[in-house]
Amino acid sequence: MGLRPRVQDGTVSDTESGLLKQRSMLVILIAACSTARTAFEAADNAIDATLLTDLSTMIERSERELVKLNQQIQESS
Repeated sequence: MGLRPRVQDGTVSDTESGLLKQRSMLVILIAACSTARTAFEAADNAIDATLLTDLSTMIERSERELVKLNQQIQESS
């Protein structure tokens, strides 16, 4: 899996470019949620329990979507 967009005739296809942007946004979302989850875990506040569950769910869902996007990117290459 390469992180660089494939270039044909000096341009990246619109489809692949869109997929790469979506993947980048998911990676940022996963990182932000993971960082927030780590901070809330350290706080160990009962009020944050629901938020921790929501963050974990968001991370898991985003990671599944990331796998799908990576497959789509490989197929479009």
